[in-house]
Amino acid sequence: MELSLKKSHKLPLALALLALILLGAGSLYLTWHNLRQMHQTVFEHMLLSARSIARGLDIQLVEGARRMRHPGQHNMRLPEELLPDARELFREMVAQGDLLYIALYGPDRKPMLIVEQGEGNRQIYTPPPGLFNMITAMRESSTPVLIHGKAALLYGAVGQPLL
Repeated sequence: MELSLKKSHKLPLALALLALILLGAGSLYLTWHNLRQMHQTVFEHMLLSARSIARGLDIQLVEGARRMRHPGQHNMRLPEELLPDARELFREMVAQGDLLYIALYGPDRKPMLIVEQGEGNRQIYTPPPGLFNMITAMRESSTPVLIHGKAALLYGAVGQPLL
């Protein structure tokens, strides 16, 4: 009779511990999965915003160039008179705080206009050289970068020809 009264309490405890471990592992996996999904969503939102800003700037530059041309003039060059207005537009956009860097590059990959947040004595940011190759091949490119110690999404696209 005494043998039947001595039940082991270790088995229910071990099962409860195993259940807690499985619940913890499941919770950890779901948390990791949700964080990864949020990271992807934030990246997609930043890319969509960058595309919208770039398209808006492109349209404004093309319209400004068209207005500054003389009647009958059809050259594909950006009028020099447009650069001060473009610089002012870029400065206003950077001053809003969402953008760290805006640049306009020519077909020769040389900068025509660069505006950065906190312009001053520090070195001007230079995009990675491979970015231009990707833009040429795919018409646009984006990559995460550090600009003066701040994490950012660098986006570049081929602009409209100035018809």
